[in-house]
Amino acid sequence: MAEKRIYSITEIETGEVFALVSATTKAQALAHYARRTLGCAVAIPEQLIAATKDGIEVETAGAEAGE
Repeated sequence: MAEKRIYSITEIETGEVFALVSATTKAQALAHYARRTLGCAVAIPEQLIAATKDGIEVETAGAEAGE
């Protein structure tokens, strides 16, 4: 069995700690926190229109360095 560690969930720019999560991997810890705080669904046309009008751009998953 993989060893669990305690991961700090932080705000990237400030380093502020939002939560501490016991998990076997960094991805598992982040996913646990995200499930508590964020939702995800296929965007409907009205959401796409409103978001792009507000200046939100479509991001490509996996495009970040290291993914």
